[in-house]
Amino acid sequence: MIEKLLRYMQSSGKTYQDHYATLLHWYEKDEEELRKKTNERSKAPTIEEYMIGDHL
Repeated sequence: MIEKLLRYMQSSGKTYQDHYATLLHWYEKDEEELRKKTNERSKAPTIEEYMIGDHL
């Protein structure tokens, strides 16, 4: 992630006041997108769906 930030800053000319905060923001954004993709692919019912019978 640090190398990704450094490459981005060099190629775009952007600067950031707090590199740590930027890396955390990118990580959380990537994690959220991965969670959405995983949920879209998952066909297994959630425990809530199972308990109310929506899995059938």
